Amino acid sequence: EYEILVALLEHPMMLSASNSFKELPELKISDAQGNSCCKLKHVYVFQREYATVYPEHVDV
Repeated sequence: EYEILVALLEHPMMLSASNSFKELPELKISDAQGNSCCKLKHVYVFQREYATVYPEHVDV
């Protein structure tokens, strides 16, 4: 299992994708319109990565 993970993390396409994400500017996300109809929430996952989640599925 460990070898597969290492191979994946060292794969040239994965490295290229990771580097392209690192080059993107950070954006602050806010709900300026107050849309709560969808009941979705953006949460900080790791470093500069965000995910859209259903709040009832996330323990903060």
